[in-house]
Amino acid sequence: MKYLLILSILLPLHSFSQSGYLGSKTNIQLNITNSITPLKYKGKLIDESNYKETNLNLNTSYALTVNRVLNDNIQIGIGYGYAPMVLFTNLIKVEVQNPNNPNTFQNTNARILSSKRVDHHSFIFNFRNYKHGISPVGKGWGIDIAYGRTSVNELDIDYTTGESITTNGIFTKHYLIENTASNYINSSVTLPGNLKANSFVIKGYLGRTIPVSKKIGIDLSLSIPILRVLMLNDQTKIAYLVTEKRELSNSVFNNNQAIAYAIRKYNGFSFNIGVKYFI
Repeated sequence: MKYLLILSILLPLHSFSQSGYLGSKTNIQLNITNSITPLKYKGKLIDESNYKETNLNLNTSYALTVNRVLNDNIQIGIGYGYAPMVLFTNLIKVEVQNPNNPNTFQNTNARILSSKRVDHHSFIFNFRNYKHGISPVGKGWGIDIAYGRTSVNELDIDYTTGESITTNGIFTKHYLIENTASNYINSSVTLPGNLKANSFVIKGYLGRTIPVSKKIGIDLSLSIPILRVLMLNDQTKIAYLVTEKRELSNSVFNNNQAIAYAIRKYNGFSFNIGVKYFI
């Protein structure tokens, strides 16, 4: 009777210890995410006379997580996320001399020569439920919870005026920079610093991990935003209430909104590919 009692305890423990792909209970995953941002233009100077905006962009972010198998169906993990975000703002509001009255100045929108990048860092917790496989491989669903932050000391912007559009396509726009135009200016400016925006994001996960060897698996998935909360300018907002800012300016309030909008777009619907290493 005593031996039956011992066996009844040891057998469940033995079964639990064998959970995971080939007995692997821990894995490390590198994930590459591309958010879907239709019709959001990024600009770039091609040469001294030509400038292009395109909405065919890879809005890529990265995550490195350490995951632990709890049983045949459940995996949890923690990790670090990094998004080198490009602001969806191609104009800057600058003060220029009034051509009709040289003694006065007026505000005008100049074109930013290369879309500005800011970095977003986040701490991630994930949960996975593998209903059609053995954790951590097969088809599964789950959630990702992330708390992130972007903080920028200052923004250095190169800009120009005097451009004219030459091609206005569905996916790209081309501009000619007319350096002989009367309103032509090619200059740079440093915008005020202390810019910051925080985020709290919950996303749904639908995907599948495919083992390709004893140690490597490929994870293909779709992320669906469930809740996105942004904290900026001493306010807390649902992401859908943070609207696009069409130009940067000397206003910290305005530029924080441009950063928050980029966080919103980089945490939208996305396709993901990951590589898992089974320890």
